[in-house]
Amino acid sequence: MATVSKDIIVAVASEANAPPFSVTTGEAASQTFPKGWFVQNAGTGYVTGISSDTPVAILGLANQDGHNLAAAADKQVSVDIANAVTVFAANVLETSLTDHTLAQSDLLTTMAIQRDTSSTPNKIYLNASTKAGANCRVFTLRTAQGTSIGDTNGRVEFVILPNFAQSMGTS
Repeated sequence: MATVSKDIIVAVASEANAPPFSVTTGEAASQTFPKGWFVQNAGTGYVTGISSDTPVAILGLANQDGHNLAAAADKQVSVDIANAVTVFAANVLETSLTDHTLAQSDLLTTMAIQRDTSSTPNKIYLNASTKAGANCRVFTLRTAQGTSIGDTNGRVEFVILPNFAQSMGTS
């Protein structure tokens, strides 16, 4: 089987076979998140990059790099909104960002996310070592295009769990 290159998360479609719903919104000051990073609204109306592997809420996926400006809203950022129908794709790794051989049991299950802040650009991956419990943020659907079961670091398509999709309410 193949080894799949580690890449950024992308929004691949909606379950309605339409492009993902995106918004352009203000960016908080000093944001350095890369394209393909999950962002959130911290209650200010401006987006910030997530800063942990267990964010309370995920607004969506940044379609461009943060601008690292001194003042909020000097720039706008495009975000693919995490909702009930937006489907994303990401590589699946093990805890501590170690290689993982994609298995059938990695599909149709919950998983945690994990940030890699040592790569350039920083990336977020799914964590096959955490498939249950309070740290899970996504539900996997199927293998992504170009990935097969048995591939190392294979990519899967997934949705954000409703309790963590900020546009759907978090309680």
